[in-house]
Amino acid sequence: MSLNTCAFVGRLGGDAEIRSTKSDTKLLTFSIAVDTGFGNSKKTMWIRCNLWGKRAEGKLSDYLKRGTTVGVSGSLSVSEWTAQDGTARTTLELNIADIALCGGNNNSPSSEPSYEDDIPLD
Repeated sequence: MSLNTCAFVGRLGGDAEIRSTKSDTKLLTFSIAVDTGFGNSKKTMWIRCNLWGKRAEGKLSDYLKRGTTVGVSGSLSVSEWTAQDGTARTTLELNIADIALCGGNNNSPSSEPSYEDDIPLD
C-alpha cells in the first residue's frame, strides 16, 4: 500500500492518446479538468494521467474521449519546468492504479459501460 494515493473525478480535456516508449512499453495519456471551490472562487485544476503497460492497451482508449467524466486514483507527482518564455510551470501527474468511467458524452461509443460496470485493466 502506498502512502501517496490520490483520487480525482474530472472531465477529459481531449481524447486519450496511446504511444510506445523507447522500451516499447505502451503508455496511455490524457488530462482531466478537476474543479475546486464554488461560485466566484471556483477554479479548474488540470491533472495529466498516465496508464502504463498492458493496461494501456485494449479498448479502454475507445471510451476516453474529450468531455467524458472519469474517476481515477493512483500516485501523484509534481513536475516543475521552465516554459519557452522563461516562466516557471508546474504539472501534476497521476500514475493510475484504478480508473472508472463515470459518464459519457455524445461522442462516446454507444456500447459505453455504465459507471457501475467494471472495466478490466489487465
